[in-house]
Amino acid sequence: MHPLHQKAIRFVKANKLISGGENVLVALSGGADSVFLLDFLYSFKSLFKISIGAFHLNHSLRGAEAARDSNFCGSLCEQYQVPFYYKKRNVASYAKKHGYSVEEAARAIRYEELALIAEKDRFDLIATGHIIEDNSETIFLNLIRGAGLNGLSGIPAKRGNIIRPILGLSKGEITEYLNGRGIEYKTDSTNEAADFDRNFLRINVLPQIRVRLNSSLDETLLKTSRTLSFYRNFIEENFVTPYTEELLASGINEVGIPLVPFRELNEILQARILQEICVRKFNILISSERISEILSLIEKQPGRYVQLEGSVTALRERMGLKIFLKVESDFTPVNVIPGKWTEAGEVKILIEQIKKREVSYTPGNDEEIAGFVTKPQLFHLRIWKDGEKFSPLGMKGMKLVSDFLTDQHTAAGEKRKQLVLTAGNKVVWLVGKRIDNRFKVTGSTKYFYRMKVVKNG
Repeated sequence: MHPLHQKAIRFVKANKLISGGENVLVALSGGADSVFLLDFLYSFKSLFKISIGAFHLNHSLRGAEAARDSNFCGSLCEQYQVPFYYKKRNVASYAKKHGYSVEEAARAIRYEELALIAEKDRFDLIATGHIIEDNSETIFLNLIRGAGLNGLSGIPAKRGNIIRPILGLSKGEITEYLNGRGIEYKTDSTNEAADFDRNFLRINVLPQIRVRLNSSLDETLLKTSRTLSFYRNFIEENFVTPYTEELLASGINEVGIPLVPFRELNEILQARILQEICVRKFNILISSERISEILSLIEKQPGRYVQLEGSVTALRERMGLKIFLKVESDFTPVNVIPGKWTEAGEVKILIEQIKKREVSYTPGNDEEIAGFVTKPQLFHLRIWKDGEKFSPLGMKGMKLVSDFLTDQHTAAGEKRKQLVLTAGNKVVWLVGKRIDNRFKVTGSTKYFYRMKVVKNG
């Protein structure tokens, strides 16, 4: 048995990556690392008692070179007689749409497609060709960008159903093996482009550190990252995961975080919980700077917010923080002319001016009387805005519309569709819920308006 195979097998067993009997989907780029991974797993599929498939993603970034790599991967899988899965995606377009770098977008799409295939065709494990230098690059990138314990733990050998069987091997070992056996692989020309952060580290920085400071840098960092991962796993399993899962039980498109006891937690735990919420609920990664901005909301007034990636917003509410996905409504704001019914999406609304003697109140919230000292020039019907406040009848002071709706146990889906009727840019009526104190009928009222809302159909 080749020494490199022995080394890889020891790594797989030490990290308990494969139990036996699994279907394994290999992420195959056509480069040396992924080709070695496919060859290694294929060679020892009987030892591991596994079956194998492979997936290749065409990023639509390198034209003919990308097509060459795709064809090569297809031929390689035919040679090894393993099922081949192929997908072409426009990574550049995805990056622009979601505000990602090209590297981040490629990673997100790759894991997304791998997960879809694994679910559809019942692959138990997804194997990626990360090697020991990838771990070093990841640690340095995270350190430079200000990562915490999670980032400094490097690339895990296993996370969920994703395994990295050759994480303990180096690029030199792999290429020497492939070249010695005459096994073909392809080289991605963008790997030499130093305008990518990871490439810059790999080409210009890490080689100098290995020569001048530590020739065993990669092995040292792999050991360090594993030690840090033990600490991280303890914190995750005992604190972050239980707390996060309790919070994730809230609304479909939102997560509410009560200030008590969240504000009493260590700031590192707060940051990790926020990261985990954003990844698991909204599938976005947030930077340490964004986390600091969200945490700063704790000491700010209700109504302040931080806009995150992918239409996700963090909002300070009266009793805590709320992170939610802003779903664009197809409701078109309309002006409501007194005296006639106005169609407005799922409802129609009527405003009619009445005399004081006609004022009468009916039970329920679908009909209200509003009073004005000066005659309103315009009534406007629209969806409420984030951070918007009004003064609910029967309460003192101003209140966030979002807080009021939460207190009324309004479902998340209905919450985002809530209408407000305004006059002079002030909320007159939270439609179907509560009139504003500023427009209740008093002895000073000169103009009276009856407002009705009914569902269409």
